[in-house]
Amino acid sequence: MEPLVLLEIDGPVAKVTLNRPDTLNALHEPLADAFVAAIEQIAGTPGVRVAVLTGAGRSFCSGGDLAMLDGFTQLTLEQGAERMYAFYNRYLQLRALPVPTIAAVHGAAMGAGACLMLACDLRIASANARIGFNFVKLGLHPGLGATALLPRVVGEARATELLLTGRTLSGTEAEAVGLAHRSVAPDQLEATAHQAALELAAAGPLAARLLKQRLNARLDPQELEKALRFEALAQSRCYQTRDFQEGITAARERRPPRFEDR
Repeated sequence: MEPLVLLEIDGPVAKVTLNRPDTLNALHEPLADAFVAAIEQIAGTPGVRVAVLTGAGRSFCSGGDLAMLDGFTQLTLEQGAERMYAFYNRYLQLRALPVPTIAAVHGAAMGAGACLMLACDLRIASANARIGFNFVKLGLHPGLGATALLPRVVGEARATELLLTGRTLSGTEAEAVGLAHRSVAPDQLEATAHQAALELAAAGPLAARLLKQRLNARLDPQELEKALRFEALAQSRCYQTRDFQEGITAARERRPPRFEDR
């Protein structure tokens, strides 16, 4: 069986690749465990100065695995909230890496996939990438830190629009609103991300680590914790509704959902 996460370390650069291409790298719990193991290996490897995150196949990450989310509808409100909170925290270990991180985004980066992109320090997107916080289109409250991280990146007004509408942006549009630092031609994404990684790796290692620590501290840890707790409970409440079931069904059938507020 292919590993769920591929980790390549080449001198100062570590490359982490989500490896569920048949699902467009949808996030689920086994992938979370493999992801944490890769993050811990990077943190424990001397000489690594930057990490690049990408996805195998056609997309960066399509979001939460629909089969997993469907299964969460069988949990109690409290069970669902705790499972989601633990799920979020495993993927957000990315933020705890002491070295700078770069998201190299191609294809779809939707929902939780867009949040994983947000958790990186720098974001480089293919011009034709599809990036969106489409939670509400599934009848689901945003999660994985979206309500804390997105306003920090694009500002309150733009974050409100993107979260409430679930609108999908191209990589070019993402750069225009500040969600991506740079958008590039699809065939230039890998080379651009690698060059950016080499530039970061050339910085003073201690200075870069301390700078990342300081910049991350601008988001109050208690604020992020409150957001994660609220998001986990809100998502668990949504799992109990018929609207969420309709949202999942509509996504599978590739049609607009018909929500009834129940």
